[in-house]
Amino acid sequence: GKRLRLDQGDLSAEVATQPSRRPLVISTAAAEVVVVGTALSVASTGGETRVGVSSGTVRVERGADSVAVPAGSFAV
Repeated sequence: GKRLRLDQGDLSAEVATQPSRRPLVISTAAAEVVVVGTALSVASTGGETRVGVSSGTVRVERGADSVAVPAGSFAV
């Protein structure tokens, strides 16, 4: 799949449905955001990552921890 690195700043995107087992992965210093098709925003401030989801679901991974973030929610 595709990979994007966000060292610092904000990113908003509408991502088309990705092929099975080939998601878009957005990496920050603090987490990885696994996107399979959704509208989302990602903000990175060095050691903190904030993910907001407008539609669909994304998975946020930090080391061995993983959490699904559904539409209308956010994770820090």
